[in-house]
Amino acid sequence: MRMQFIIKTIKMLKRKPALILLNMCALKLFGFKTTLYLIKNKLNNYALPNRPAHYEYNPNINVNKISKEIERFPARPLISIILLINKKWPQRVERSVQSLLQQLYTRWELLIIVDPRAVEEVNAYMAGLADTRIAVISSHTEQEMIDAANNAIARATAADLICLLDENDELTVDALYAVVKEMHETNAELIYSDNDYIKENNVLCEPQYKPDLSPDLLLSCNYIGKTIFIKRETLVNAGGLQTGSMPSYSYDLALRIVERTDKIAHIARFLYHRNVPSFPALQEDSNERAADDGDRRALERTLKRQGITGTVSPGTFCGTFRLQRAIKEKPLVSIIIPFRDEPEHLEKCINSIIKKSTYDHFEIIGIDNQSIEEKTRFIIDYFKQGDRRIQFYSFLKPFNYAAINNLAVTKARGAHILLLNNDIEIITPEWIEALLEHSQRKEVGAVGAKLYYKDGSIQHAGVIIGLGGIAGHIYRYYRDPFDEFNYRLCLVHNVSAVTGALLMLKKELYEKVNGMDEEHLPVGLNDIDLCLRLREKRLLNVVTPYCGAYHQEAISRGPDETVGKVLRFYREAVYFKKRHTGILADGDPYYNKNLPRFKTGLY
Repeated sequence: MRMQFIIKTIKMLKRKPALILLNMCALKLFGFKTTLYLIKNKLNNYALPNRPAHYEYNPNINVNKISKEIERFPARPLISIILLINKKWPQRVERSVQSLLQQLYTRWELLIIVDPRAVEEVNAYMAGLADTRIAVISSHTEQEMIDAANNAIARATAADLICLLDENDELTVDALYAVVKEMHETNAELIYSDNDYIKENNVLCEPQYKPDLSPDLLLSCNYIGKTIFIKRETLVNAGGLQTGSMPSYSYDLALRIVERTDKIAHIARFLYHRNVPSFPALQEDSNERAADDGDRRALERTLKRQGITGTVSPGTFCGTFRLQRAIKEKPLVSIIIPFRDEPEHLEKCINSIIKKSTYDHFEIIGIDNQSIEEKTRFIIDYFKQGDRRIQFYSFLKPFNYAAINNLAVTKARGAHILLLNNDIEIITPEWIEALLEHSQRKEVGAVGAKLYYKDGSIQHAGVIIGLGGIAGHIYRYYRDPFDEFNYRLCLVHNVSAVTGALLMLKKELYEKVNGMDEEHLPVGLNDIDLCLRLREKRLLNVVTPYCGAYHQEAISRGPDETVGKVLRFYREAVYFKKRHTGILADGDPYYNKNLPRFKTGLY
């Protein structure tokens, strides 16, 4: 197989000399290993993010080393762990307690607040343990359970950290150590981690590789998990646990804390194993949806606290939601479409906007980059005469995607700019509203869409910085099934960048960051660079699956397979790597560091 690949590669390079230069550039930019991946990916022409065929938990824990490190900690804070059980004593709770007893970091206390029906069983089990760090409180109602937990937090003045431990979770032996270490290093106020699942016969499976803090993903589901660690002072200032938050008390609290601080730490390691069926599951019946009422109410309280006008509706999967924000004041949206001939694509693109869009307060600005076909001129005249919202301007210089868009923005009258390639065909009627509900937010920079190839496979669902060497589309060529393992495809979430093929942002933001870099990035990477410069302004970039469109990709400018285009790509890539050294070195915060960067991984 390896020899066949080498022979196939040599034959391809002989047919296309520019690829020799391209791969030489890649070697200089990325090194041998990444270049080999890029060649192979080019030959295969696809890379699918499939579920791992095999997963094995391998903590690689050095007990002696950790024990010595704990002794050197500048302080050894007391962790007060709260375990709420509002039903009969499940046997798996014993495993949660046993996981505490095995911790390498031993300075903890456990308070179990339990339904009276299970008190006798709990006390009998705890008597057998004879551990003075554990106390049990019986509470009859939800209010009593919440009050007992808050009283315990108030009395735990010696505790620095509060852990809300879910009854279904078993901590790994190094969990408390890892959390205390993280607190010392980052002074985080809320800490969460990756996790996996326990199935029959203690088989560990389905690893959940989480991103760092993603505020929009958190408003779509409780991706951080139910077992979380919070500074006691932060928890008290946030109002503690609140009535009506059962059984979603940890999610409700996390939502409130994220509103108050950005000191949120994600430990990209498995610190607990979960004893329930994998999350999420398909929303197939009303019973499954009813189980999500607690999370939904927590989100609705979040809307009320933040003064957001909107609604919360169930998502595709159990435990997921769509928080849909109302559009304010119906602003004008300026849709910018650069093109050079390709009249069939231009006609299809504009027609799809006019015929499918439910939002009608827009203008279309077409920028013609030296078209020569008669049919293109006919289509331009047809649309100009048929709709007063459509205007065309000429860009008579050589192709420079950044400069074309910068020119178009100076002609735009709208409060929001919508960059759109001419090879886009709209699918979703409410596509503009889906983008605008996020673009109107003061904390948001760029908003992108879920784009498809004509065969139904995904072309874009967000850009990961560092994937494939510089930046890559996550889930490219993946088909969009109802697959719970890839549920983020169905949710609004944050990414570092989105493609400029369909991108909305406020005009004032575009001007504030001086638009696209037409000097250093005239053709490629200018959209990614734009998004990263918005991130440098501490703005969020968002992908919404509720805006869908077909994208033919690079129809006008063609593939980079000539010597001139390869040299241009190299210059742009060198500049991009220099300009964004930090994120390329540290890794994309929305892409778990345990996932591969040189092949399409799971997200």
